[in-house]
Amino acid sequence: EKFNKIQINKSINNLSPLPGRRQFITTKDKGMFIIDYAHTVEAYRSLFREISDNQEITTLFGCGGDRDKSKRKITGGLVDQYSKNIIITEDNSRTEKFSSIHRDIREGIKNSKKVVIIKSRKKAIKYMFKISSNNKLNFILGKGNENFIYENNKVLKHNDIIYLKKIIKNHEHKTV
Repeated sequence: EKFNKIQINKSINNLSPLPGRRQFITTKDKGMFIIDYAHTVEAYRSLFREISDNQEITTLFGCGGDRDKSKRKITGGLVDQYSKNIIITEDNSRTEKFSSIHRDIREGIKNSKKVVIIKSRKKAIKYMFKISSNNKLNFILGKGNENFIYENNKVLKHNDIIYLKKIIKNHEHKTV
């Protein structure tokens, strides 16, 4: 059976986006937050190119432990190129030390003054929210809609989307 353009467009428009894939979360006075599963250099590159829009960017991210170490420096350089503020945090360090992961990432970052290292992903998101304001663009990358962080043979319950929405709700409830 053949489909015409109208049927195809209608079907595409009825699709709902995947939670955690380029998920935009707007706030009243703390800018825009974009949560994405991005964990490859190419995913970072396309996100920044498609969404940056000349706004001031803060990027929160980390790199997985026990994985390709060579991409850490490259990812760090890319984040440095597009971001005014950089927050390096936990992202499934597995059995590798978080300190060696963030050291590898920082090798690609020219301006270390814009880097903050916060191991706890929850504290990192809370800090990002605190320093944000209107017209700022905030990328929270790597975890998307995942529910866990794997660290040192431990499984920590955490979801970037749920946690950020809780912070926003608490903030906006106080400012009403």
